[in-house]
Amino acid sequence: MLSDGTHSLAVTSQSLLKRKSTDRAFGAAYVLVLLVTLAIAIAAGGGSNIDGLKQCNVNGTVNGTVKGTVTFTTDATDVLVVLPQLLVVPIISVLIGMAWMGAMRSCAKAMVYGTLIGQGLVLAVLSVGSLVVFPPLIFFFGTLFVMYFLLLFCARKNINLTVTLIEQAASVVQVHPQIFVSSVLLMTLGAIVYGACIAAALLLFTNGECVLSNSTSVDPKYNPNATSAPGDQWQLSNAAIPGLSFVGFALLWSVEVFSAMRFYVVSFVTGVWYFKASGMAAQRGGSGTVTNPVTTATKLAFTKSFGTICLTGLIMYIVELLRRMAKKQSQNNGLTGVLIACCINCLVAYLEFITRFALTLHALTGDDLCTSARTFTSHLNRHGFSAVWVNWMASWVFNFSAFALSLLITAICLVMTSHPQRGITALIVIGILSFIFAIVFLSFVAGILLNIIDACYSCLILDLDHGAKSQPQVAQAILILANPTYLYQHQSNDPQPTVAVAYAQPYAPQPTTATCAQPSMGSMPQPTVYGHARPIVSEYVAK
Repeated sequence: MLSDGTHSLAVTSQSLLKRKSTDRAFGAAYVLVLLVTLAIAIAAGGGSNIDGLKQCNVNGTVNGTVKGTVTFTTDATDVLVVLPQLLVVPIISVLIGMAWMGAMRSCAKAMVYGTLIGQGLVLAVLSVGSLVVFPPLIFFFGTLFVMYFLLLFCARKNINLTVTLIEQAASVVQVHPQIFVSSVLLMTLGAIVYGACIAAALLLFTNGECVLSNSTSVDPKYNPNATSAPGDQWQLSNAAIPGLSFVGFALLWSVEVFSAMRFYVVSFVTGVWYFKASGMAAQRGGSGTVTNPVTTATKLAFTKSFGTICLTGLIMYIVELLRRMAKKQSQNNGLTGVLIACCINCLVAYLEFITRFALTLHALTGDDLCTSARTFTSHLNRHGFSAVWVNWMASWVFNFSAFALSLLITAICLVMTSHPQRGITALIVIGILSFIFAIVFLSFVAGILLNIIDACYSCLILDLDHGAKSQPQVAQAILILANPTYLYQHQSNDPQPTVAVAYAQPYAPQPTTATCAQPSMGSMPQPTVYGHARPIVSEYVAK
């Protein structure tokens, strides 16, 4: 830590050696939860009653045969014939994904505007289509169409800044393509852990016995001749119910842990890229650059930073519980429930925002999560970022592009596997499987790019705190999008009206006055002097 209160980077080769393990108790707790889950699975396997479950009447089944259900006939032969041809879907998805990232790097502006205009064209098609279905709807969709393009016109400055961020995110991927390999490996490892938890839950479900119950064994809707008669129902053992709750907790925590682990790796790699050419790479306690940041970040994620990642996953798990609680309140308790849900959602959004960026700051500095959260919030106050900044436009562009490209991949696969004698069922199966794989893969790519943009935000915070200019293009875009509520004005005798164009000038121990961005009024109090703060903007210069 520097003497003036700012935090040193820990993304250099020598400083990484000085990193300490953080939040180790939570890492140990997560490992203990997984071990207990494994023990529960072993115990449940020893006490399973699979034979009894097969013979039991569960939800209208007798001896494993479903009574009264509607039978659907499908041409299974056609589906089996085309399944090998679906192997081309991953290849097409990867090729289109690579072309997509190349377009973001070389012609991001055309891609972003094309995506946004494409969404407007969808509204235009809906407006025309409403003439056939229900003509009065044309006024609704027509109004949306006009308002949408008016919004694009008003937000054209932010769109151009978003283009800059997307270009830089694509640059990180181009410099470190191994980040996708690491993310896929983490996803695979996570799938193994999820599968183990699901297997434990299934084994717990087999722990029980059949009990007699006077109920209608077959739904009369499907079988009018059904009669009420004693039937067998599956009753879980007393130990299985809390066991299922514990396994469910382990599963959901694991999902958040591996999601946080991927975000940690992306944040670390982004930090190495962001500060590579900066003088901050040779500050006190660290020199040299990390030669393989993806491998280094992955190792740290399972060693020194594992506890912090587990703590982050636990907090995000609690956030999801609160979000579901808010949704339940809004659905069941009328206006009061909606108000309570709004309060909970505000709390959840702030907690999620702070946690995510605290994890990014931890990846850059090596501090524990609580220290990183305090540091991040103090930096927000110090530099005037009072609003929670979320680049919703980049997310909007990525998600719509992923959806549109998934439809394109699905159409290509349907054309390649089409045959005059092939049934409609086979085509439906092919289309569904192709779309699912394509949307999952492209959303995965978009998620990494959004993580990079989020990580750049924390990198800028450190940049400002050290008075450095590591990535001027990224910094300028984020500063304008974040819209700080106050700007630091350099004392000058030049009376010319000005706007901010520079940022993060080296700190000098001189009086610095924070003035509000709005015009001052006579009744307003005098501006506060922040003698200890570092400036966001060094001066106002008229463009």
